[in-house]
Amino acid sequence: MKKSTPIVMLFCLIMFSGIIWGAESAYVHDFTKEVCKEEFWTHGGDRAEYNEFIENLFGLLNEGKDFQNLIVTDSFQYDTVVDYLEALKNKGTLESIANESIRFYTVEGFDVHNDKRMILKTIYLIRENDETITEYTDLIGLAQVDSEWKLWGILWKDTGFDVSAASLNQLEMPKKGEEICILHTTAGDIKFRLFGHLVPKTVENFTELAKMGRYDGTIFDRTINDFMIQGGDLNNLGESGESIWGERFDDEFSRDLYNFRGAVSMGNDGPNTNGTQFFIVQRRIAPEENFSSVRLPLNVVEKYREIGGTPHLDRRHTVFGQVFEGMEVVDAIAAYPVDENAMPDDPAVILSVEFTVY
Repeated sequence: MKKSTPIVMLFCLIMFSGIIWGAESAYVHDFTKEVCKEEFWTHGGDRAEYNEFIENLFGLLNEGKDFQNLIVTDSFQYDTVVDYLEALKNKGTLESIANESIRFYTVEGFDVHNDKRMILKTIYLIRENDETITEYTDLIGLAQVDSEWKLWGILWKDTGFDVSAASLNQLEMPKKGEEICILHTTAGDIKFRLFGHLVPKTVENFTELAKMGRYDGTIFDRTINDFMIQGGDLNNLGESGESIWGERFDDEFSRDLYNFRGAVSMGNDGPNTNGTQFFIVQRRIAPEENFSSVRLPLNVVEKYREIGGTPHLDRRHTVFGQVFEGMEVVDAIAAYPVDENAMPDDPAVILSVEFTVY
């Protein structure tokens, strides 16, 4: 057998190395194909690690620095991750609100320094140059590489929700010359503002029904203390009657109206089923868990925490009024003894509805 010369051997070695190098450079790892070995609940140390990871990442993006060392370079989603981070960097200043591990697990085929994986939900704000503040909730994939967490993929990219300051004019006292509504009840008078300029169809329906005397003599048929009192059941059957158009009508939602304590809102059986029923929000403290069900402008969340209300009803029930005098009457009605269906034993009655100029 003919021996290879050193030159030939060197050439073969270079060629072999090139093949190996080429194979490595072309290789991408698909993390979605990995086999789970074991799942865990995150503890304080894990939470500290992923919070630090996001803080570090957002710090680099805000400072315009290189973020490559926080990305898994051989991920099949490498380009997607880079494009995602570049877009974040160019949108404005990033501020993390909350991070939560959706899934924390180890995978087969890796040593203990490289086998951990995590699906992380991160909720963050972007403050843009025009002072617009947008909230996003994204899902990202993290992988342990030599005992350090790195970003391997984007599983869900949110389109964002504008949480810039909304108007809180709803809570102001009525202006001179403004039309207001007075519910004369057996428990006392309840005075509230109407927002026909924001939700015209809803206010028209309520005022026309009231002027026809349809609410006179009806009861607050469902009252739940520290939640709301409900009226507008024209037939005392525990259901909404027909609107002035003879059918249910669509919801009207405004960025400037919310279910704060004292809000007057439409009852419904689901989306776009408004009829005659309405309720007055009585809750004094808005439960923190309510905020997870709806996105709200930041100053609205702050106001809810200050005065109470039911944020989980926003964009589900149309707000069309706000009590400015008589909340003690609302509180009194809410405290009436009720049966197991929240029906008062001796319900308060709406004697009449009056519209007057303030």
